Amino acid sequence: MKKFLSLHSLLSLICLLLVANNIKYLFVFIMSRQKVLNEVYYEPGYQFHTFLPHLKGVEKAGYITDLSVNRESNDGAYLQAQYYLAPTILELEDINYPYFIIDSKNTDFIIRTIKETKARRLANNEYGQALMKRPAP
Repeated sequence: MKKFLSLHSLLSLICLLLVANNIKYLFVFIMSRQKVLNEVYYEPGYQFHTFLPHLKGVEKAGYITDLSVNRESNDGAYLQAQYYLAPTILELEDINYPYFIIDSKNTDFIIRTIKETKARRLANNEYGQALMKRPAP
C-alpha cells in the first residue's frame, strides 16, 4: 500500500493553502481600497452648505466669532465660509447686516450676541456655527 501523504504532497498542500489565503487577503485589501476611492469628496467650507439657500441673493453678511482668526492659530472656518458662500461677501467681526454667522463654542458669547441683536436662527450645522437674521428695523 502506498503512503497517502508523502513529503512532496504535504508541501504541495501547504503551498496551495498559503496561495489561497494570500488571494483571500488580497481580495479583501482591494475591496477595502475600492470603498475608500469611492468616498465623496467635500470641498472646503462644505459645513456651510445649509446656509446657502438663505443667503441666495444676499450681497453682504456678517461673520462674528470669539475664536482666533490670526495666521498662527485659526481653524480656517472664516475663509472656508467666504469661499463656499460666494458670491456673498462675509465681513469679519461685523454684525450690522441683516444676516450674519456666529461661530463660537462659548454659549455666553452666543447668548449675549443674540440678546444684543435680537436675531433669530435660520440654520445651523454640526460644527457650532449658526446663520442668524436680524429683525427688520
